Amino acid sequence: MDKILLLFLDALSFVYKIFGIDYHQVRSIVAVKLMMDGRRPMLSMGQASSNRSYYYALVIYLVFGLLVSILIYTIPSVVITMTFIFAYIMVMTIMILITDFSSVLLDTSDNSIILPRPISSKTLLAARITHIILYIGLLALALSLGSIIAVFIKYSFAGILAFLISLILCVLLSLTITNALYLLIMRFTSEEKLKNTINYLQIFMTVLFMGSYQLMPRLLGTIDSLETTFTFHWWTYLIPPVWFSATIEAFETLQFDLTHLVFVVIAVGVPVLSIYYVSKFLAPLFTEKIQDMGTDSHVTPKSIKSEKSWADKIGELITQPGPERSGYSLTSKAIVRDRKLKLKLYPAIGYFIVLAIIFLFRFNDNSGSVLEGLKGGNSYLLLIYFSTFILYAALFEVSFSDNFKSSWVFFSSPVNQPGYILKGSIKALLANLFIPIYLTVSVFSLVIWGTAVIDDLLFGLANNIVIILSISILNKKHLPQSAPDGARNSGGNFARGIIMMLTMALLGFLHYGAMQLSGSLWVLAPIFVIIAYFMFKSFSTITWKDLQGA
Repeated sequence: MDKILLLFLDALSFVYKIFGIDYHQVRSIVAVKLMMDGRRPMLSMGQASSNRSYYYALVIYLVFGLLVSILIYTIPSVVITMTFIFAYIMVMTIMILITDFSSVLLDTSDNSIILPRPISSKTLLAARITHIILYIGLLALALSLGSIIAVFIKYSFAGILAFLISLILCVLLSLTITNALYLLIMRFTSEEKLKNTINYLQIFMTVLFMGSYQLMPRLLGTIDSLETTFTFHWWTYLIPPVWFSATIEAFETLQFDLTHLVFVVIAVGVPVLSIYYVSKFLAPLFTEKIQDMGTDSHVTPKSIKSEKSWADKIGELITQPGPERSGYSLTSKAIVRDRKLKLKLYPAIGYFIVLAIIFLFRFNDNSGSVLEGLKGGNSYLLLIYFSTFILYAALFEVSFSDNFKSSWVFFSSPVNQPGYILKGSIKALLANLFIPIYLTVSVFSLVIWGTAVIDDLLFGLANNIVIILSISILNKKHLPQSAPDGARNSGGNFARGIIMMLTMALLGFLHYGAMQLSGSLWVLAPIFVIIAYFMFKSFSTITWKDLQGA
């Protein structure tokens, strides 16, 4: 793919020469940037580092684009169809530019690495612009290729031309909105808060993708209920996707009345004027902000009153002083502060919510009442054990870190029993992630099913902890934040997943079977608490030889 893009650039080399830009230098810089794009993990897709992660992500975008293009054949109205499609393209383009391309847009290393060499600032600027255009072009093509093919098959020549021009204008408008969003965030936040904001947007993007796998088929299944005509209102003039969809309808159906002409003018005028405004005013300001981020700024020290967080207070209650509390503290802080770890854990929580919502709406009874349909079964068991998946992901991911070399403090410390560190780490995961989620599930279950499920909730809590401890004991043992990301073993992950599923199935069926005997869960719950206690104690026997990488 990189070679094809570079050949495309070679065909346009005369453009750079006309403006007095060294094309060979631009080509070399762009080639390196494209290579780095291929190696950069696509955070919105939740992918780890891969030599082709960018192109894998493009394939995923292409698949989603093909699904969306089905709307062209299922909805008669051109405006409704194209509003859906352009809304999808705009939202996806903006979110991907903010999440995955932020590391490129906010990169300040070019100034220090390239400019000291015999390369002019004009050449560097041309290389950056070329790289951004290629990136956005590939992104827009992947998102809209399915729709382009469908439009070429179904629409007239005028409709096809209007669609292609509208697509370009839509992407330009998305780029303008992205630039404005960045400047807005930079205006009111520091560099650190900007990174945190982007991190949360990345988490939202990941949840959006995972939820789309579940919601897209259901959306397509309800298309028949949509109206076949679209009525324009005053507020539709404020919705950019409607501008482009109305423009396409005007050329496809040759409706050039006042309403459609106004939309055509807006669809062409707003993106063009916005690009002019960005290049004239926002782009220099954006460049200035980026340069400020790359320089060291003097920070006035402030006295901050040290207060223990709720996690620290809980840690003092459930851990012993020493290595166990250290493991608890490190893991608790990593969950809150490590952006990459949050990007791997928090989407699992969001996906759990998406699955729970879809799951709940499957239980409509004949009267259409979701609550009545839920009360008629024991579906709360699935909610009880779904929450374990989140803790399993955390149990695996907490071992890995980009700063894994800092774990030398563990291996150089006078700790004879490192199992206490693991014990504290597991307690931190339980206190910070599992217990809050399980409490939410418990409150929801009590509201829907009443006090009759208290014994199920208590036994489920003990059972889930036993499941997690069993998996932790069977897993390869790493100290928290002590292993590099490259140490992941996909084959081992699959095996661990199978073990987890079998363990959950076995103990889950035990729960279901015990429900058939009245009062048995009240007897089993304390037994499983005792089992969990002794499983925790077994961590004290773990030696340095039992640890991976020790």
